[in-house]
Amino acid sequence: MVQKYFNKYRIAIRTDYYTKQDEYGIKNYIDLQCYDTNVSMSNPVAELRFHDNVNFRKNHYLADSDRIILTFNINRFNDIYNLIRYEKPVYAYVDPQTLDGHVGSQLESVGQEDIEQP
Repeated sequence: MVQKYFNKYRIAIRTDYYTKQDEYGIKNYIDLQCYDTNVSMSNPVAELRFHDNVNFRKNHYLADSDRIILTFNINRFNDIYNLIRYEKPVYAYVDPQTLDGHVGSQLESVGQEDIEQP
């Protein structure tokens, strides 16, 4: 399992005339780029992609750039966006063999109240 911590993100909505359709017929999607500021702000450690196409691309791990790509249905965007906005720390995970992946946080104590940071 490959795990990537991230503490910053950028959202890009890819939907325009110039976006090329890939082999899955995907042209329009939301790309949530995740960065670990301790590593680099120029290269994301993970990308979370949200599509409305049923036949979207599978999760994968780009070993040459050490980047995780996770793909979700657009219906999951709000849930995942809220998780990365309100939880700390947040990680992206992928198994390079099975391509199973997820986004999650670390263990929290039961009943722990989230305190908003300034």
